[in-house]
Amino acid sequence: MHELLSHIEGAQRFRVRKMEPARAELLERVNVDYPYLEKVFSSMPLSEATPILNGLDSTFRGENGRLLQRALELPFDIDPTLKEDRADYFANYSAESVDDDIVSQAYAELADNPYVQKLLAPFWDIAKKEDGQGNPNNEILVKGYKFALALILSKLPYSSMPFDLQERVGNPLFYNYEVSAAKDQWFLCEESEQRMLKAVRPELEGAVLVNDSLLVKVIPGKLTAVCLKPVTTPSGFLVPGVWYSPDDDKSVRRVEEAFYRGDTSLQYEGFMSWIAMRPVEGRFIDAHPVSTDSFMKNIRKEATSLPQKAPELIFLDKELSSQLGTFQNGYCTRKEARKQLREAMNFDF
Repeated sequence: MHELLSHIEGAQRFRVRKMEPARAELLERVNVDYPYLEKVFSSMPLSEATPILNGLDSTFRGENGRLLQRALELPFDIDPTLKEDRADYFANYSAESVDDDIVSQAYAELADNPYVQKLLAPFWDIAKKEDGQGNPNNEILVKGYKFALALILSKLPYSSMPFDLQERVGNPLFYNYEVSAAKDQWFLCEESEQRMLKAVRPELEGAVLVNDSLLVKVIPGKLTAVCLKPVTTPSGFLVPGVWYSPDDDKSVRRVEEAFYRGDTSLQYEGFMSWIAMRPVEGRFIDAHPVSTDSFMKNIRKEATSLPQKAPELIFLDKELSSQLGTFQNGYCTRKEARKQLREAMNFDF
């Protein structure tokens, strides 16, 4: 019996030694052509990784290969919070006569590609295991992976996801949204997390919960939303913990009108268009560190405890009042606050 066990262990060690050069060769290929996917491939069994890598190689050959490669690479080599990086990215595409519609189409093609779909499931798993410092974090995905998922999944309907990815996602809400991967030189500044925490304070009530899934910050700052729950649409998927901005005038008006009425929630079954902006990030807020995880827990808690009706007049603290001039006792109507803040901060919407 002892001899049999020794023989089995020896055979296993031989197989491991035999596979090591093959894995090293595979990872060398990944590091040369897809360095931003190294973590994903290094965690996969060789038997799964090899056909996926071969499939990606074949996908990125040909006329659209460079664009598809760049689209998959994008979330890892720019900081989506920075206007300069965002502008440079689109300037590079413009120089090659490639417009934003084609970039979005590249993501749609990626999402439809069977090899990319196979990648998404381990991609999702790896992303959930780290919080940016290598610490376990089961709820909030690490920055780069999270945005990559948001961009690719924005073009992948839930019904088209591989079954194992559907299981990981769970049962998402369904709404008639359209999701886009990018828009011209739009970006979202690093003040957004702090402004969202300010927006949900009782004295301001500057946010509206749309369809139980998107907490939209109306004031202060740009009108933009954090996704709180998985949402699937006819054409794509919204990822929790990612910022999205409304991209059609009707959507903006619906949210603004609810805010002006003092409604803190909006149920709307009609069409709405959203742009994936960037992932939520931990920040130093009011000189205190706020982790991504604690930020999400905070706003989820606030979203569930919003009053049914917000007061007609809202209180503007010293920081906001100084931008708008003097209001009697620091109070003003919700519509006036939105209008003047938008003008003071020079926002387009």
